[in-house]
Order: sequence, then C-alpha cells, then structure tokens
Amino acid sequence: MSEFFKFVGGSAVLLAAVAWLIRSLVVHLLDKDIAVFRKDLERQAFEHEVRYRRVDEFVAEHLEEVYKRLLALYQAVGDYVQDVELAGESKV
Repeated sequence: MSEFFKFVGGSAVLLAAVAWLIRSLVVHLLDKDIAVFRKDLERQAFEHEVRYRRVDEFVAEHLEEVYKRLLALYQAVGDYVQDVELAGESKV
C-alpha cells in the first residue's frame, strides 16, 4: 500500500511540474506575442495620426480658401444689390 501512495504521490508531483512548465511556456509565448502586437498597434496608430493630420491640414487650408471666396461673393452681391436699390430709389 505504501508503494501505491509513493507512485501516486510521485506521479502527482511530476504531473504538477509538467503542468507548471507548460503553463510557464504558454505565458512566455503569449507575452511575447502581446508585445509584438502592441508594438505593431502603436506603429499603426502613429501612421494613422500622421496621415490624418495631413488630411486635416489639407481640408483646413481649402476650407479657408472657400470661405474667403464665399465672403468675397457675399460682399460683391451685397454691393450689387445696394447699387440696384439706390438706382431704383432715385427714379421714383
């Protein structure tokens, strides 16, 4: 009976050691993969930031130009309408 307990106890210790070794190996590999994925994600985030910062600058520049042109058109139409109104009043 004593040999049975020695065998079962030894097997349990061996099984626990193998399980711990496998767990340690899996955790190490997953940590390595997570580090690689995190580095890749940071690189992609930086590329995205740079790309869209340029797009935002491009849109802002063109929006400014469109606003200037619309303002000039608004002022020109206002001047034209004022001239037409003044001309109409002088005839009456």
